[in-house]
Amino acid sequence: MPEFTPASLPFGRALHAAVATFYRSIKETGNRPELATITREFETEWEKEVAGQRVSFKGKTSIDSHLDLGKSLLQKFYEEVQPRKVEAVEYPFAVSPSDPNTGEPLEVSLVGVVDLIESDDEGNLIIAELKTSSKRYAESQGENQVDGMIYAYAMNRLGFRTTNAETLIRYDVLVKTKS
Repeated sequence: MPEFTPASLPFGRALHAAVATFYRSIKETGNRPELATITREFETEWEKEVAGQRVSFKGKTSIDSHLDLGKSLLQKFYEEVQPRKVEAVEYPFAVSPSDPNTGEPLEVSLVGVVDLIESDDEGNLIIAELKTSSKRYAESQGENQVDGMIYAYAMNRLGFRTTNAETLIRYDVLVKTKS
């Protein structure tokens, strides 16, 4: 077990929990939850994540400054996000990869959780992955994300495809600048 946990790990997990609460509410009720609901979820998860942990913070940041930052990021997310039809939230998957040369199944499983699956007006499925970052993503950065390639492969193996047999991936990046 590591001596310290970088603050970014529990911070990201707490933000993911809050955003999942947002999307679950939309899926279940068809309506956006109140901002207070998702910030309360973040606060609860953040407190659970750091309780009893030796968390390492960069510079002058602290438990409280991360709490404030998370609330600010969620407010910006809440104001700007335009949800489509929510198909699944935190969708678990397990697929057996195949040897690309022989097609034979390998003796390993590819296991993970997709943050969000939405559909657009044309019925295309969109896999959305939530990221936190200290700086804005470059336009091409999403093309080189290994998780996106894994999700595309897994969703294809599970039969999730758009009308053009493509898997669409979107990265929702919360930049830790409060704006």
